[in-house]
Amino acid sequence: LEHRIAGEKPRNHLDMRHRLDEQGKRYGRVIDYKSSELRAVELLDKLCDDLGAALHVVNVSASGATTRVWWRYKEPADATWNSTRIKNSEQEKAKQKELQLFCGSIMEEYDEHIE
Repeated sequence: LEHRIAGEKPRNHLDMRHRLDEQGKRYGRVIDYKSSELRAVELLDKLCDDLGAALHVVNVSASGATTRVWWRYKEPADATWNSTRIKNSEQEKAKQKELQLFCGSIMEEYDEHIE
């Protein structure tokens, strides 16, 4: 989600002034795009589906410190981490599916709060 927000292009306000009054002037609301429901829908649409292109990587440094990250790739052929080719095993696919299901359950649980 942070990646999508960072990649957002600036958008104009949503002009909802489609009605005319007796003098022919438009009236209605102008909604700031950043606080609009449209923005929320566009950001959250297919968010969980995109998690299928993520690998769980465990990185152990020379000092012995372990870091765990979810790393995204565009194509399976691009799946390399620190110049090491990463194979997308059945276990990795199961983790990806688990992440997608968890994301979906969170989206359903908080759907009313988000909108």
